[in-house]
Amino acid sequence: MHAVKLDENVPVEAAELVRAAGWNCGTVHDERLASAEDAQIAAVCQAEARVLFTLDLDFADIRAYPPKEYVGIVVFRPAEPSRRQVLDLVTRFFRSWPRSGPSISSGLWSRRVFASGAQTNQLSNSACTRRRADAKTNAPLVMRRR
Repeated sequence: MHAVKLDENVPVEAAELVRAAGWNCGTVHDERLASAEDAQIAAVCQAEARVLFTLDLDFADIRAYPPKEYVGIVVFRPAEPSRRQVLDLVTRFFRSWPRSGPSISSGLWSRRVFASGAQTNQLSNSACTRRRADAKTNAPLVMRRR
């Protein structure tokens, strides 16, 4: 079973969406990690083999958080900073996840963009870096190993 940890900036209601998709879900609030340093949250996700769901762009830096070292890091960037939009993006993530497709642990990783009202797009590493650097974009980055 896949497992997710929700960062403190992701609405707690997202935990029910994660569980409804058949994934195990923990939150930094439940585990008393709220206000913890990013590196500590990342280390806990590594140790527990969990995918991190966050709104924190610091986790999109592949130099600080190399994809090969993590089960996955999903950085959502809603068009508007609203609970509804974040929950919509979480729902879209699970709708696009291949039910019988590649496993997270198979060793390959890719990135996808989940933007409010946009199609899901595959991006290369350099395109992700450019998109992240573009302050005008609201598209979230999704980094995952599969």
